Amino acid sequence: MKSMSSHMISCEHASYLSSKKQHEKLTIWEHISLRMHHVMCVFCKMYEKELQLISHKIAEYLKIEKKDMHPQVKIPEQRKQKMTEMVNENLKPINR
Repeated sequence: MKSMSSHMISCEHASYLSSKKQHEKLTIWEHISLRMHHVMCVFCKMYEKELQLISHKIAEYLKIEKKDMHPQVKIPEQRKQKMTEMVNENLKPINR
């Protein structure tokens, strides 16, 4: 039988999952793996809480600033797609 530590994810992968969790729902296995990691690693748990705080503060800021934005300012769909691809490429986990 394998030990529990052989099923633990790395801190690098945990940070990837914490970031991913901000934008989409994790699979059940990702969620369990991240929770198990947080039990063992207080630093990654704190990192996720900081991510949540930053996301919340940015959302608050955008709600306040949105009223001041010119309604004609829009990002073209093609540019949005390129930006999404760039972000997703940088969020891919490193397989070891």
